[in-house]
Amino acid sequence: MSIQDWPDRPMSPETERRSDPEREALQERIERVVCGQFDQIKTGSFASELPGIVSLNVLRREQQADQLYVFVRYEYQGGREQGDMRVGGETWTITRKGEILGPVPRALREAGVDRKAIINEILQILERVDGASYYEADISVFPEQDEQEKPAESVAGSKPRGPRAYDSRRLEELRRDPDTITGVIQKGKGFNGYVAFLLAQGEPGAKEVTIILENPWRENAYVEYQTGDRISVTREEFALMSGEQQRAIVSNYITPFLETITTKQEARALGATVRHHVGERWPERFAEERRRHSAPLPKENRPGEDAGAARETEERQGGVS
Repeated sequence: MSIQDWPDRPMSPETERRSDPEREALQERIERVVCGQFDQIKTGSFASELPGIVSLNVLRREQQADQLYVFVRYEYQGGREQGDMRVGGETWTITRKGEILGPVPRALREAGVDRKAIINEILQILERVDGASYYEADISVFPEQDEQEKPAESVAGSKPRGPRAYDSRRLEELRRDPDTITGVIQKGKGFNGYVAFLLAQGEPGAKEVTIILENPWRENAYVEYQTGDRISVTREEFALMSGEQQRAIVSNYITPFLETITTKQEARALGATVRHHVGERWPERFAEERRRHSAPLPKENRPGEDAGAARETEERQGGVS
């Protein structure tokens, strides 16, 4: 039995292992990614790399603790004119037991997308994001749209339709950055709005604190700010801390910055840098920039000493607004 012909209701694990080694491998992946951390999966809308799919929106519903939902938004030919595309949606279900169920609309089948492809895309996004890596805090950051800015558009220039979708590749880059201590999301919002990352850069022992606020929509922009504080906590140590200890770290190093700013203009005034990554080669530039900034900061450019000079250097290198 090929994966695209699987029935909506999975067979028993024993039957799967006897009938299809490929399905066995996928079932093991589901058990690890879904069953192993079901309660840590965070909600949010995520961009898809599959043809025809606009986004995959992960949802939770109250009183349904054993189920998640993925709303698959897809494009289809909806008018008489060639290229007159409309957006439809189908709801898939993910259960705590590892069942991933949902219909494949005709428009996606015609684009070559089958059940196996959608299941693998959902799992890939959950793996990249890794909800267990984020601390949920009672914080808020400036709104997605500053009053002084023009209406936001997607990187491709099209008007946003429905929930704005995160690029899970960017979240994975920041989450896996060797300097990252933890990601922080607003409690109850999941991946909707800005995500904060706490990084420790520089020499071992007492590294310098950097905060990154990630916005996946606004021309792939993110805000980076060196606080001038020092921290000796590692990612591994943070993960083993109690909830109270983690709360203290977030309160001491991230909350003061977020309580000070309400717009990106105010963040710039404090010495923060807003970077934009556009074009098809942004992943390479993004990764290279993170490698460059993971090196120890030059003494003359450290926060509190000459933040303006540091920002002028960034502006000459491009990518700053």
